[in-house]
Amino acid sequence: MNATKKILFVTHSLTPDKRIDQVAQTLKKQGFEIYLICRGQKKDTIPDFYNEIIYVKLNKKHLAYLPGAVSKMRKKFKELITRIAPDVIHANDLPAANIVRKIISPNVKFVYDDHEVWEIYYKLYTKRTKNLLKKIQRKYLCIAAKMLTRKVMTKADLIIFVNDYWVKYYSKKGIEADKMISLENFPLKREIDKVLSNNFKLDPFFTDDSRKKIVTASKFSKISASILRNIDNIAQAVSELDNWVIVNFGQSDEKFEKLGVVSLGYKPRYEFLASCKKCDVVLNPLLIDELMDYCSPNRFFEAALLGVRIISSKVKTLVDKFDDLIIWINPETPKEEIKSILKNM
Repeated sequence: MNATKKILFVTHSLTPDKRIDQVAQTLKKQGFEIYLICRGQKKDTIPDFYNEIIYVKLNKKHLAYLPGAVSKMRKKFKELITRIAPDVIHANDLPAANIVRKIISPNVKFVYDDHEVWEIYYKLYTKRTKNLLKKIQRKYLCIAAKMLTRKVMTKADLIIFVNDYWVKYYSKKGIEADKMISLENFPLKREIDKVLSNNFKLDPFFTDDSRKKIVTASKFSKISASILRNIDNIAQAVSELDNWVIVNFGQSDEKFEKLGVVSLGYKPRYEFLASCKKCDVVLNPLLIDELMDYCSPNRFFEAALLGVRIISSKVKTLVDKFDDLIIWINPETPKEEIKSILKNM
């Protein structure tokens, strides 16, 4: 790896993406030229350590792995790869990896960073979908993801997972163990250091309201619509305590606002982290299933690095690492038990 000069990251997501930026910034400091092909940009400040960021918008056909659409997109990617001439291509999700896997030259190293276990991700979404047409569509995605994951992993020179469980899982599926490693999905240390060393302007709620605060967030949907987390019992418990309040960074949600949850809307990255720092507890109420029981959620590690207490579902990988350092409350934990825990904090 020391002879490598150029590294190209490819993803179907938007920039900035702290999972990608963490690795890219580290490699930049080591003297590599860093390039990024992504779908577009968020409202947040764009990282300045990339030599070039190229926007290529992947549509629903590419994300559905439709062969015709993927084949056309490969031609676009091939032109860009030829121009950049990278020594390493680092794909950060299955849709992007599926596009580049057939156009990587033999002399270019291929890294696949499996932030999500896509076949199980689609499998769980299929189970939770009630609409018949969507269930059929997601069943197709599940089958396609399973097949393409094997093809990508067979092609890859290095495969990165968020924890050791998935290394063992895919070893049993026939993927070479020697080319798989696990790296915990920690947020950028630079971000946390910046939050801890600066005074960011926060919503007046944090100075005007004296109650102890529990923070949750749901960026892309209402918290009541989330299929990954459930705060029903916790919200009920907090609504009956005078000195606690739940703060939601996300869409307004009438169901929980009737229980006293305060919705402050989406905040830029640093303001959000600084707000979390001002709260007493960060909430990680995951619905435990085949995927979530072996996850490494960003929210959890952000809170740990910020020095904020954490209430989390009893996810196996987190219990193995943190045991009694965390307050374990599952979504089904009875309301009275939750109230008792909060009263003693």
